[in-house]
Amino acid sequence: MEGLSVALKTACNKGLFKGVLIPGNGPIISHLLYADDALFLGEWSRSNLKNLARILRCFHISSGLKVNYHKSKVFGIGVSATETVHWANLLGCAAGALPFDYLGVPVGANMNLIKNWKPIIKKIHSKLSVWKAKTLSFGGRVTLIRSVLGNLPTYYLSLFKAPMGVLEELEKIRRWEKVLATKSNGGLGVGSIKALNIGLLVKWWWRLKNDRHSLWAHVISGIHNLANKPFEYLSNQSSVGVWNNIGRIKNALLEHGLDVHDIFNVVIESGKQTLFWYDSWLGSGNLKAKYPSLFELESKKRCKVSDKIEDSNHVWCWKSRPVDLGLDSAVFALSRDVTDTRLGTSL
Repeated sequence: MEGLSVALKTACNKGLFKGVLIPGNGPIISHLLYADDALFLGEWSRSNLKNLARILRCFHISSGLKVNYHKSKVFGIGVSATETVHWANLLGCAAGALPFDYLGVPVGANMNLIKNWKPIIKKIHSKLSVWKAKTLSFGGRVTLIRSVLGNLPTYYLSLFKAPMGVLEELEKIRRWEKVLATKSNGGLGVGSIKALNIGLLVKWWWRLKNDRHSLWAHVISGIHNLANKPFEYLSNQSSVGVWNNIGRIKNALLEHGLDVHDIFNVVIESGKQTLFWYDSWLGSGNLKAKYPSLFELESKKRCKVSDKIEDSNHVWCWKSRPVDLGLDSAVFALSRDVTDTRLGTSL
């Protein structure tokens, strides 16, 4: 598979295969490999598809590994089903269509619809049937509930925001008496599925900020133009899909009185990834809200922390002189706030 990856990269560099260019200075994606699966992504053109066939033929000759085209599918995004079938025949593959399942996850399905959650509801229902509830001991019920929650819905709940109707159905299935109550109140101490869903989705936020150099983070950042956005900005609201729903999870936190800054601390490191005015890198709240008059005078509002702090010298870019507007005390206070900053530390 490493040899196949090198072959694809070489073909892309020589212009023989055209991958998908991610916007926002993102990478070019030509292939994704997972275990013994290979997914090829590229420009929808006859020459691109035929060159892919040639690359796979060369791979077969050099490695002895032959692609099973009968188990492979071609997906055309934004093209007619007839055209997809015609081009799939060039490779001897079947034509695929959205949505489809990959590694147990529905791809291209609208997960805001309850009907697309039916398989997982059916599985949980079979595990937590009424007769099992009556025959199991108190401890057995706890074990079964936690086991089922850990193995069946978690995979879905870690990717998709479940509709309220689905959450209610899942809770109804497992709602034995006092399941959600704390142990001190005589319950089983099992958290709600909604809380589990929110927690798993919020973790993607942490992963994106903490693993920003990974391929998937570069793709998400490019598509949603995150490079010059505040810390709490996660997705382009005009887009649709899985990541857009993950981006909206902060609204669910606000419903419970939680702000994203109460959960995450900004680590400024070199200061090249942290927005000086918009991100809360000096504690609670951002400098834009703390010094609104100075923010209005700033000529480069999306500057980074590293732009302002270089060798302990503060670099300001004012439209007008703050002292002429009677804002000299505000400048002094702002300078005092950032004087003790040490790049590379967590604040």
